[in-house]
Amino acid sequence: MSNINFFRVMAGNGSQFNSQDIPCNAGGIDFSGNRGVFYATAVVLGTGIGPITASFNAEGIPDRFRLVWSGSTVADSLFVGDNLDNQTSYNNYTGSISAVSSLTRYNWNQQADDFVNDSAESVTYTSASFPPFPGSPLALTRGNTSTVVGERVNGAGNHGAQKGVLNYFPQFSSSCVDGNVKLCFFKHTTEPATFQMVIDGPSSGTAWRLFSVSCPGNDTSLHSSSIMDKDGDTATVFHTAPSFDLDVG
Repeated sequence: MSNINFFRVMAGNGSQFNSQDIPCNAGGIDFSGNRGVFYATAVVLGTGIGPITASFNAEGIPDRFRLVWSGSTVADSLFVGDNLDNQTSYNNYTGSISAVSSLTRYNWNQQADDFVNDSAESVTYTSASFPPFPGSPLALTRGNTSTVVGERVNGAGNHGAQKGVLNYFPQFSSSCVDGNVKLCFFKHTTEPATFQMVIDGPSSGTAWRLFSVSCPGNDTSLHSSSIMDKDGDTATVFHTAPSFDLDVG
């Protein structure tokens, strides 16, 4: 079904984690094969508060990368891929992917170093599941700081309904549909200590790579405050922040 290469797990041996977990600070996963929806739970080591990042390469065939934390989708690349820079390919993919209504679900198994077949899953994709075509007035490069009302609500790295896309990855001049993409969100509470990565690959012969996952450490001292009530009892309050794409400001 797939060709998986999991390497450089700097956080430790894979046996320390549940079978469906990918350790934080993982080096990479390569996948190529059947179309499907691929699920993996990434471990946020410790109770640290801070930014989470995950970088991917969709290569030529479009894929969609999402990060889900605390029950919400906190980052979403929409469908990205190098061939989406071509108007004909863009139109063909928006049409063919929008026609897909069911995909096989695959769950990552760290001990097997592979995605394991689960069951069929209903899916719904539309043209809104893609960033605007790069040639349209609304589709600027990720690093463009111009203001377009209704676009890039989470920063200049986002176009259409994209969310949490880092502006400068792989570079400021990258198109919004570039197959290389880094997703980010801010973990503003100690729990939940895990988040889920979901990769939609609805086209046959899909191939993509997880470049890296980074998570905060255990030190929460810079992200909390101590308060004292009238009786002298103290409590630690962790500062909250919205999901964001690490854009300045």
